[in-house]
Amino acid sequence: MKRRIAILGGGIAGLAAANRIRELALTRAEPIELHLFERSVRAGGCINTVMHDGFAAELGPDALVAKPALSALLERLHIDDAIEETDPANRRACVERNGRLVPLPADFRLFAPSSAAALARSGLLSARGIMRAAAEPFVPTKHDECDESIASFVTRRFGRELFERIAQPLTSGIFSGNPEHVSIEATMPFMPALERRYGSVMRGLATARGATAPPKAPRMISLHGGLQRLVDRLAYELAPFLHLNCDVVALEHNAGKWNVRLDNGDEYFADAIVCALPAHAAAWLLSSLDEGVALQLHSILYHDVATIALGYDALDVPELPPATGFVVPESSGRSVMSVTFASQKFAHRAPRDAVLLRAVVGGAFQPELLDLDDVRLLARVITDLRELLGIRSAPRYVHIRRWKHTMPEYSVGHVERVAAIERIVRTLPALALAGSAYHGAGIADCIASGEAAAESVFAGSCRHTGTSEEWTLHVNRSYSSVTATR
Repeated sequence: MKRRIAILGGGIAGLAAANRIRELALTRAEPIELHLFERSVRAGGCINTVMHDGFAAELGPDALVAKPALSALLERLHIDDAIEETDPANRRACVERNGRLVPLPADFRLFAPSSAAALARSGLLSARGIMRAAAEPFVPTKHDECDESIASFVTRRFGRELFERIAQPLTSGIFSGNPEHVSIEATMPFMPALERRYGSVMRGLATARGATAPPKAPRMISLHGGLQRLVDRLAYELAPFLHLNCDVVALEHNAGKWNVRLDNGDEYFADAIVCALPAHAAAWLLSSLDEGVALQLHSILYHDVATIALGYDALDVPELPPATGFVVPESSGRSVMSVTFASQKFAHRAPRDAVLLRAVVGGAFQPELLDLDDVRLLARVITDLRELLGIRSAPRYVHIRRWKHTMPEYSVGHVERVAAIERIVRTLPALALAGSAYHGAGIADCIASGEAAAESVFAGSCRHTGTSEEWTLHVNRSYSSVTATR
């Protein structure tokens, strides 16, 4: 009997879930009817590459972390030959300090130095700050496994100055949240693991080997033509199953079936659901089924950010530092959180006679910036670029994109919060959650989340009917289904 599976949300997690179900149905010859509902007119969520006059601007994430789930998906989609690496000469990041861009030394792992010499070379700390951070190996070890914020962890181990000048801008640039609230266990668990194992983060970075070594700096990649290429490929493979501009307004479960109600009045019955919506949207839909899970989901906060792509004539831009970009401490009072040298980070992002930059504003510290109109917001960014990069000419290309309620904050206790959510969800029949709110907000993490959810509901809702006999698989584009016949 043909089984029905519905996926709610067409961001990268929902697309990955749908693609994995499609693959499983084809491989195992399962008769599946699959529907993916997305409220927007396009799939892909915040992955959005815009092409204009030779510029390829990433308005959402601008790079991929080469984790196993991502690498395997690119290979299965036959676009692994489109992988683009960053230039090795430009892989470091800079941190703004008193109006200057200071490169972070290569022997730092995020905010953590591997030695006192690395601290001295950083050029970011005072003599007193260097001495305090260099004393980290002698700081008493926190033996319990209770969660704490990034700010608490870094200040306790390295001192307040290293936190404010290095850790805060780096982690806010990555997570868009306030490190005073963001969980170290949920975002960088290897750091407290080093403390527990070696009694010191610096000692651990210097001596860890083999399986106990901390993860290396992530390999950042992109795709020729931008990350939109991944979305477009998935959307092509899933075209028979995609329902765009369809908002799910209610979700019910009766007599062993899920009932998905759409904003146009249509209803769809399913045997299993993958909910790949943001946590706040999932909470609203699931509130009628379980108030406890809705409350837990509502407690996951989201931040607003805006990305501003700026294309300049190359002659108008002074020589950029050999880096992928820079981050800015909150204490500087500037508008930009970070700026990526987009055409220097990856090739072919701008015409030969041009430079493409990308600024990010908003986040936990300055959400009010997103309320400015485009003219005033752009003026703020251009002022920062003039003062920090010496760019005095107007850009020849600008694209502004506001992302509301897009960046989840993994606040202290996030690991336990997600565990509680998952315990409740396991009591609800044939339902799985996926997306950036749970086990990682990066694209690779969302892909892994979507595929795990797909495998969970597929196993729970489908009986393997394949035999040694030969099967012929048909894709029915009218009814958005994959069927198998002998």
